[in-house]
Amino acid sequence: MDRFDAMRAFVQVVDSGSYTRAARQLDLHKATVSQQIQQLEDRLGTRLLARTTRSVTPTTEGLTYYRHARTILEQVDEAEAMLRKGTSAPAGHLRVNVPVAMGRLVFAPEIRGFLERHPRITLELGCSDRAVDLVGEGVDCALRGGVLPDSQLSARRVGDLRFVLCAAPHYIDGHGLPDSPDDLVRHHQIGYVLASTGKVRPVRLERAARSSADVPLRHDRQRRRP
Repeated sequence: MDRFDAMRAFVQVVDSGSYTRAARQLDLHKATVSQQIQQLEDRLGTRLLARTTRSVTPTTEGLTYYRHARTILEQVDEAEAMLRKGTSAPAGHLRVNVPVAMGRLVFAPEIRGFLERHPRITLELGCSDRAVDLVGEGVDCALRGGVLPDSQLSARRVGDLRFVLCAAPHYIDGHGLPDSPDDLVRHHQIGYVLASTGKVRPVRLERAARSSADVPLRHDRQRRRP
């Protein structure tokens, strides 16, 4: 006999005043409920219910047992509900790696709100533009742009990143504004060496879904991404 099942059956019979209604509410056969009550009475060595053809009422001992049993069952249900709620909430240490600019402009301002919504999470945010070995470095999640290489890792596209070609006003004053992409060849440019390839990232312009040819850099004024 499962003591909690028998206790729950007894409480349900007292609350509903009927074996039939109690069995229906517990989704059990009436014979099963009757057997559980009988086993409970045998274990306690006392009669808990007074049965007639029309009603079922607790005896004096049964009423005392009912009060304690109901309190116990409510406490058990409350404890289980609390644990289920706790296990469903995100928890643990989360290591995330994002590009430097994205971390500074997007992620850093949102960290406080994220931790307030998920107080059981501790967050370690790494900012780097290099390729990260998620498994080797123990990183749980990384945000990167570009073409995803063949990998057994799970990935999801979260959005599009648009780049624009800019020039400082004092540079335009001194060198003029280019009239076409071809004019960029004669202009100074600051390029970025991609950590993933070791090569300078080419400048490619798009307009109306059409791409221009890669524009070479005139100078080697390059800033290596960290």
